[in-house]
Amino acid sequence: MQKKSFAGEIVQIALKFAPLGAALVLWDLDGEGNKETSRLAQKTGATQVFVYHCDCSNREEVCEQADKVRKEVGDVTILINNAGILLGEKFCDVSDADFEKTLRVNFFSQTCKAFLPAMMTCNHGHLVSTASAAGLLGCTGPYYSASKCAVIGMMGAIDSELYHAGRHGVKATVICPYFINTKLAKALMVLCFMLGAGRVLIAPWCCGYC
Repeated sequence: MQKKSFAGEIVQIALKFAPLGAALVLWDLDGEGNKETSRLAQKTGATQVFVYHCDCSNREEVCEQADKVRKEVGDVTILINNAGILLGEKFCDVSDADFEKTLRVNFFSQTCKAFLPAMMTCNHGHLVSTASAAGLLGCTGPYYSASKCAVIGMMGAIDSELYHAGRHGVKATVICPYFINTKLAKALMVLCFMLGAGRVLIAPWCCGYC
């Protein structure tokens, strides 16, 4: 199989693209964290790294920053949505405000709409969104599961739209991992065992829209 080239692509996020010749556009609400990601990207071979402060759950800010990226860098050709929070409480214990916050960060922060039109125009690009196995089975964290299920449904529908529009050069992938060794996952695992779901084993998923 021929190795895919990413030279000349403009990728939003993803350190793995750093040594592959792509220009990286980093968005984060955490300014210091974003600078550290930029440093790591350059350390691993990235020659073009552009850092932007953005609250992806704020639609106006997303549109504003997307316009800046287009003017200063160009059209993003590979978009990776990876924002997420987990409020590890039982269904009846989560406040309405926290439920809305979970949906706002995990679902409404998907920035596909800001970059997809340009991809469709040139029939070239790739949308990638990180969901969760919890969005497939609803195994724990009802509000978290609901937000990730929404991501899976949206990406499937986008893929269908692209296919029927004849935009076969634009791909859509949703990644549904099981527990990964992060602070978020540790909170989810604690909640999972509290609810008696520790016996559930789910293999990593990648829904095949790509």
